[in-house]
Amino acid sequence: MGQRMHNKTKQLGVAAAVAAAAWAWAAPGVAFAQDRTQDRAQSSTQSSDQGAAAGLPSSYLSVGVASARVGVACGASYSCESHRLGGHLRVGAPLSPGWQLDLGIARLEGVEVGYSALGSSEQTRTVRKRVFVGTGSSVLRNVQEKVDVSATAITFDTLTRAPLTDDLSLWLRVGVAAVATTAKSYDNGISLGSVTENHAAPHLGLGLDWAMAPNVALSAGLDSTRVSADGHKGRSRSLHLGVKLGF
Repeated sequence: MGQRMHNKTKQLGVAAAVAAAAWAWAAPGVAFAQDRTQDRAQSSTQSSDQGAAAGLPSSYLSVGVASARVGVACGASYSCESHRLGGHLRVGAPLSPGWQLDLGIARLEGVEVGYSALGSSEQTRTVRKRVFVGTGSSVLRNVQEKVDVSATAITFDTLTRAPLTDDLSLWLRVGVAAVATTAKSYDNGISLGSVTENHAAPHLGLGLDWAMAPNVALSAGLDSTRVSADGHKGRSRSLHLGVKLGF
């Protein structure tokens, strides 16, 4: 009986010694794996913080007002004036990593869809016209003719970003705009009807984002596209200022 107890005690001692040796051999690897896990978590946190600092939330809503001009050719003897109030509402999201494209100093990394009010222009002139005043009778009078050209667009764009600092980024917007241009005609303030033309046109934009907070950035830029309606052709240019809200 005593001999059996002695043998069991000896076996337990050997097992404990083997376990201690195995732990001593494995402990550095375990510690290394734990350090790697902590490093990855820290790197992920830092990367997230840097992305937020650069004003690049995973998805965002952009709202802005614009000094917008519809630049159509001014007709002969017309007096032309541009109304410069415009604005936009856009939603953007990043491309999946496999679709992003590294261009060296910049990176194609997002898409955006939006609605823009592109402003309007007004052309007026005073001409002598024969005006009907009764059945079968007419007289010559001065008539003020006016043509009001306005445009809106739904835009579909790709976004290329070039970081300038941790908080400041340069954006290039390239895509297509579905433009609706309307020309309204008036004689002495009385509507003579309107013509609306819908067409697709290239849409280009260049802007800056300044990160104010992890999910808030100020945005400023210039956008341009073509407009055309009832023979009135030209280009719309919008200088805008807005805010991007990440979600």
